[in-house]
Amino acid sequence: DCDAFAKTLKSIRIQNQSLKHVVIDGSSNEENQKLIASSSGDAGSVYMFQSAKGIYSAMNRGLGECQDDELVLFLNAGDCFANSESASQVVADSSNDGVDFLIYPCIFGESNGFIPSIERVTAKNVARGKALVCHQGVVATAGLIRQAGAFDETYSISADHKLLLSLLQISKVTLSSIPLAVVSLGGVSDTKCGALVRENSRARAETGLAFNSRIADKSYTFLRLMRCKAKLSLRKAL
Repeated sequence: DCDAFAKTLKSIRIQNQSLKHVVIDGSSNEENQKLIASSSGDAGSVYMFQSAKGIYSAMNRGLGECQDDELVLFLNAGDCFANSESASQVVADSSNDGVDFLIYPCIFGESNGFIPSIERVTAKNVARGKALVCHQGVVATAGLIRQAGAFDETYSISADHKLLLSLLQISKVTLSSIPLAVVSLGGVSDTKCGALVRENSRARAETGLAFNSRIADKSYTFLRLMRCKAKLSLRKAL
């Protein structure tokens, strides 16, 4: 989607903080490739093409371009920073010694959209759906992300969820109340509810955060699936 990528690129270019940005192009059309080429001259820009291997393969490849001490944020085409000072906010928030993992709220859909609270963020609360965190609001050093296992490419939709659960268990998180990004709606996590809920259940199990009983886990998984489908139906109706 050329328009979606243009939106993301513009939000990077207007930041009042210089950024290194890595673009991983999976299978774009000619129009998109021209737009990407126009960004290759931006300071700190890195562009790579890879055959379509999935979003998490692309994220891991981008991570490979980052030094251990560099703070990393992953945005999908269509996502954008909340405002021109978002990157500067991250720099300020990470200025204290030992800060290598931060979580910010995200805005859903548009700049005036819904902003879920992250006040209750813990590994357990995230695992059980009591705190909603998007990868567009997660900033961590490349070294810490690698330590947590990076993105598990055996997942198709919830590797970012598994990574978040791992990060919350191995590092102290710094929480902010200031939204960092506007998240584009309509991605796979919005449209493939069944896969999302099943993979989230798998992520809980593989990070040691599964429910105490298989029956409880299945019941929770079923309820989350029903809620997810209900939200999707409402969005389509609107």
